[in-house]
Amino acid sequence: MRKTQYPKQKKYTPVEQYIFLNKSLTANGEGSVRNNILTWIFKAQPTPFSRIYTIQIEFNGRSPRVYVIDPKIIEIAKGRKIPHLYNQEKQQLCLYYPKHGEWTVYKKISDTIVLWAFLWLYYFEIWVMTDKWEGGGKEPEPKKKSKKYRDQMYVNRNPS
Repeated sequence: MRKTQYPKQKKYTPVEQYIFLNKSLTANGEGSVRNNILTWIFKAQPTPFSRIYTIQIEFNGRSPRVYVIDPKIIEIAKGRKIPHLYNQEKQQLCLYYPKHGEWTVYKKISDTIVLWAFLWLYYFEIWVMTDKWEGGGKEPEPKKKSKKYRDQMYVNRNPS
């Protein structure tokens, strides 16, 4: 019996992701690749009535990180904890659940992450008005502090 051969999937490098983003009409912006890390900045307006946001994507070849760099959405939230952020102060968006494989290095950032950022902003604006997150998904789990970090914190709090 003959085994079916499937084409091998290709992992997209930061340089290739840069090329895709540079050709994208949705992520019209600018960026660079330095030390094999892609940085891409673009403007996003989820609806014609929305404010314009400046988004930054960083990609090191493993997992993209997405930030709202302007405006300060924590100020728009007026003291409320914003849902689906990995980091409130850095305004790092949670766009997908990594354990479910929704995004992989075999996918184009321009076809996935960029569009998901627009959707996140859309749901953020609804949340600002209603205090209800309509975007579904799962809240990111808080990062656990390593034992080394906890031990160091204990040492720093108890000087000899």
